[in-house]
Amino acid sequence: MEALPEDILWFIYKKYWSVHVIPELSQSQRFIWKNPSENLKTLCSCDKGSIQFGSNDLWEMLEDHYLLLLDDCLHGECPNCKHYGWPCVNMATYGFENDQMSGIWGYL
Repeated sequence: MEALPEDILWFIYKKYWSVHVIPELSQSQRFIWKNPSENLKTLCSCDKGSIQFGSNDLWEMLEDHYLLLLDDCLHGECPNCKHYGWPCVNMATYGFENDQMSGIWGYL
């Protein structure tokens, strides 16, 4: 019996987690970035290198239909992120569903 291709397995796990695990965690766990405290935002915004593009799993937090739209933001190539600070309003609003996060990691 042959194993399924890796990309098919990834899709199955992603779908399973999206439907069964994430909703359960969302109900039982508090996500600190949903409504971050001023202290948390200050701690993260002052630390150079706290966001390392290509070495984080922030894309895991996004819904699949936003991955392509926000790909430039996730790789530090978005003009809005460079000018206004990362994450830009688009990434904060649609990616993290929290416009309070806009620009907290500063300029790229």
